[in-house]
Amino acid sequence: MSKTTPDTPPGAPAKPNAALQWKRLSEDQQDRLLVMPVYRSEDIQKFLKPGSGMDKVAPKALDLLEATPEIAKALKLDVDGLRDSLSQREELAHLEDTAYNLYRRATENRMRLDSEVYAALLKVNRFVQSVGDAGTQRDFSDLSDWISSSHSRGASEPSGAEEEPEQKEPKNTAKDPGSPSA
Repeated sequence: MSKTTPDTPPGAPAKPNAALQWKRLSEDQQDRLLVMPVYRSEDIQKFLKPGSGMDKVAPKALDLLEATPEIAKALKLDVDGLRDSLSQREELAHLEDTAYNLYRRATENRMRLDSEVYAALLKVNRFVQSVGDAGTQRDFSDLSDWISSSHSRGASEPSGAEEEPEQKEPKNTAKDPGSPSA
């Protein structure tokens, strides 16, 4: 589940990874990211996707283009503009890395809290259903209805839940003639 350190008890949230602590987005970096355009998925699908290693090959190719300006001119390429783009790309890759790590931390911790609250709601619902009091069941009908619909969509209880669902017997109990136990 979570990576623990020797001074972290099992099951406790892990301490922040020391290697990631230096990766923080400054307010300027956040502001810069927030004003960048958001692209539609149709536009993103049209982007060319280079293979790995472009960060090593592109500077060399730009050096060669700079040394042979007639090729850059014939292709109508702005070598300085391409260098700027490459530099911005490198900076954005670092920001992307940091933002992704922050996103993962926020998402995973929210999911842990969702799980905690959901487990409590399941516990309340089991209690309400077992009490058998019509008034209490009516009071908690929204909760019961929601849990019924969320379970029907594939939601599941965390492992170690207090009550295990009953196992249904298979409808066809005849042994398969091809099975070794037949």
